[in-house]
Amino acid sequence: MEAVRAAIERLLHRSPETLVVIKSANTREGGVINAGDWHAYRLDRVMREAFHGMKVVLVDAWEMTNAQHWHEDAIHPAEDIIVQDLEFLCSFVCPL
Repeated sequence: MEAVRAAIERLLHRSPETLVVIKSANTREGGVINAGDWHAYRLDRVMREAFHGMKVVLVDAWEMTNAQHWHEDAIHPAEDIIVQDLEFLCSFVCPL
């Protein structure tokens, strides 16, 4: 994360108008220590701390997948959640 943050800082220094988008982790199926919600949540927190204060857009997939109670948690989110992620991203790329 430190190397990615440094690279983004260099990019924004060279080209301050660049839009940098970062997608957060999504909820996952539980039970497996290296692929469950706990591990994904911890990685999500680390990522948010690493990019805090930077000029980046965060697509908050964690909240989107956590709020969708009609879907089972899976390592790959359902199609409608992916569509929501993309629509959110497009709202920054092509604002009205």
